[in-house]
Amino acid sequence: MSTTETNYGTIAQSITITLDSLADNAARESTLVDNKTTKFVEVLISGTLEALASVGVDSYARIFAYGRIGSGLFSGSATGADAAYGAASGQPGIKNLKYLGTAFVNAATTESFEFGPFSLRNAFGAIPDEWGVVLEWNDSGSSIALHTSGNVMTYQGIKYDSV
Repeated sequence: MSTTETNYGTIAQSITITLDSLADNAARESTLVDNKTTKFVEVLISGTLEALASVGVDSYARIFAYGRIGSGLFSGSATGADAAYGAASGQPGIKNLKYLGTAFVNAATTESFEFGPFSLRNAFGAIPDEWGVVLEWNDSGSSIALHTSGNVMTYQGIKYDSV
């Protein structure tokens, strides 16, 4: 008789996304993460953000996920590459992504703000073959960008093994 055991993957696996110097009201998408080999049944997404200067209490980043099954298109007009995110002409873009959560930033650069973990499975119902994230920065109109360093996104996968 075998039993099932939860198996946590490596902590803080890097998500390739260039957030340093991301401008106010801009968004960035990550390089895709391939789940076809690891076959995680859950992925927890977290990270750290730091603003370039002192920001107000209403500064935040919205975090979304995109996915693809097989050789289909990525949701929300994502490309699967670490790139500036914007909808293709005539496409609804961010509205077709899965919302993961909000990260609030409300102090000067001397402090990093950790966020998450956000559940990728809760967003999609199951983990897609390939997935990635989109981060949209909003500094409530004062045009303060994210810092030139210290902004990261990571994940930890979870699967079940028979023992």
